[in-house]
Amino acid sequence: MVPILDKDFPKSYGELNSRIIHLLDSFSALSALSSVDLRNVDETTMIRNALKGLMENLDIERCSVFLLRNRELVNCTGLDWDDLENWENPEFTKHQDSSTVTASIGEGIMGLAVQYRSLQHCHDCSADSHFKNVSDQIIGSLISVPIFQFGGEVLGVLNISHPTPQFFNEWHERFLVVYGHCLGQLLCNYRLFNHMEQEIEKHAAQLCHSQKIEAVGQLAGGVAHDFNNIITAVSGYAHLVFMKMSEEDPLRHFVRQIIASSERAANLTQSLLTFSRKQVIHSKALNVNKLIKELEELLLRLIGEDIKLKTKVPEQELYVMADSGQFEQIIMNLATNARDAMPAGGELTISARIEEIGDDFINRNGFSKPGKYVHISVSDTGIGMEENTQKKIYEPFFTTKEIGKGTGLGLSIAYGIISQQNGYIDVRSVIGKGSTFNIYFPAIDKKSEESRPEQVASPMAGTETVLIAEDDEDIRNLNASFLKEFGYRVLTAVDGEDALEKFIEHKDKIDIVILDVVMPEKNGKEVYDRILEIWPDAKVLFTSGYTADIICRKGINVQEFDFIEKPHSPVELIKKLRQMLDRN
Repeated sequence: MVPILDKDFPKSYGELNSRIIHLLDSFSALSALSSVDLRNVDETTMIRNALKGLMENLDIERCSVFLLRNRELVNCTGLDWDDLENWENPEFTKHQDSSTVTASIGEGIMGLAVQYRSLQHCHDCSADSHFKNVSDQIIGSLISVPIFQFGGEVLGVLNISHPTPQFFNEWHERFLVVYGHCLGQLLCNYRLFNHMEQEIEKHAAQLCHSQKIEAVGQLAGGVAHDFNNIITAVSGYAHLVFMKMSEEDPLRHFVRQIIASSERAANLTQSLLTFSRKQVIHSKALNVNKLIKELEELLLRLIGEDIKLKTKVPEQELYVMADSGQFEQIIMNLATNARDAMPAGGELTISARIEEIGDDFINRNGFSKPGKYVHISVSDTGIGMEENTQKKIYEPFFTTKEIGKGTGLGLSIAYGIISQQNGYIDVRSVIGKGSTFNIYFPAIDKKSEESRPEQVASPMAGTETVLIAEDDEDIRNLNASFLKEFGYRVLTAVDGEDALEKFIEHKDKIDIVILDVVMPEKNGKEVYDRILEIWPDAKVLFTSGYTADIICRKGINVQEFDFIEKPHSPVELIKKLRQMLDRN
């Protein structure tokens, strides 16, 4: 029996659980950061709101931000647990922000963070010479991380502290480096937004929307790859453990919870990528008439018996190029909002028609390209929205629903999907009369491909030889262990150059190659091109946790290659491999 767990597999289920908790805490802190409102607040208040989200999701006692002004670090604001507990109390003035506390570049931990442009960690402040003249003895551990703007210039320093020495670990360090960059981007966006608001007041609302979407897009693109790799490893090893457990094992439930938590983290990553328009999509020609009719039964169950559903589609078949799953998600998200806007019942109407968009429409709505579009409208007879709400509805995490009743991602996701497909969405709403969402997808003449017969699921086991080229050690070992468990012979490579050498050495034995798109030495596309020179009929599966724009820049169009997106489960990977191996 080939062992499925290597020496790097976590020592206990507790460690696995700790990893997933750290991961979810990271996502929560970053999510809170991305939802900070940049409008109608001064810079200090905006930063305090950002720090509040950080403290609520990380186990720290104090945090502060010092901004660089004339080569001097000046205290901007700070928070501790007393501030959080009295957040809603306007009379609480224990910590008044003061710009009198300063530090020079190279002076103290903060100054060193700016001088060396890197994180500085004081594990025990009582024993550190930088703190010999500090009277405040409640600081045991301190981390100072520089805050960068887009061009790499240092804006200031983020500090977090705890009264216990040796409290912070490597996870805190790695996360805070990412968080410091994101906070810098948020601060840059805030300053840029205010400047543009003064310069072009009539476009302030559009700028606010664009800035927030762009900020989240950069955030998602920056962390998606690392988080996707972590999720893949944690979920994969948990699957392996689960497979080896008996039905009666008392720990089986806990492993199942780890898998479920990994899936939630993966879904959150995909949601971030969707509304930032960086998700990998799989477009094909879709029959809009057919899809709307097929959704009727599901929509009826969703909206309930007190809401009447009407669908209006022409006899002429309407086709668009889109991902069917994402198209359905748009309709379902809009229908859910319509249902919630009609608590006492009403009427939901979904219609579709061909419409010619000309210069007048473009000038009025800011849409970019004239031509034929499929116009889909979703109308309700609900409570309607005021004008200010209409301006905010596509912003991530914005919601008018009660706490716990909505995520604020539904319309953001719809906006991201439609924009990525070169479409357009707008809303018309009147208080007390209802709302109509208008969606425009470029129309195409090509009819959808004939449905292919569904393939019968093939067994997952096999004896073929698989070459895995993956620079992330955890994922490489995980996939190798899983494939060996099902009988496959496995060769592994740590980068593109190693992959090419292994392929040349074992080309007569290798049946299929798994290539990570982004690797050191040579990327996946470069290795693929060399493999085809040696073996023109080679079967190659690409995989990546990077965003769609980065993958495309590496020369991989996911519509043209066999591709599986991270995070994925080991079962999903082996099913994809088996399909490719069984393909004639």
